[in-house]
Amino acid sequence: MPSRFYLYPFKVGEILHLKKQHPCGGWLWQVQRTGADIGLVCTTCGHLMNMPRQKLEKAMESVQPVSGEPMMQTEPNEPLQAKETDKDRQGGIRHG
Repeated sequence: MPSRFYLYPFKVGEILHLKKQHPCGGWLWQVQRTGADIGLVCTTCGHLMNMPRQKLEKAMESVQPVSGEPMMQTEPNEPLQAKETDKDRQGGIRHG
């Protein structure tokens, strides 16, 4: 049964403009990870923050879509792709 509430499909790398300013003076946050909680990084000072999805949707003013690579990465040498797990190697998950 579909939910009666619309959830915005956050994507890693999107830049969010929030309604309240961060103490460092920045307004923009980059989505670092998604799920029930959304991981955000301040684009001004690099502060990491987790926020529940529903609270973030209320605190958002606008979204700048992903254009290529994310602006900031926690590990600059690590590729931004899904890692293969033991379950994938053993054939536990089938794709396509």
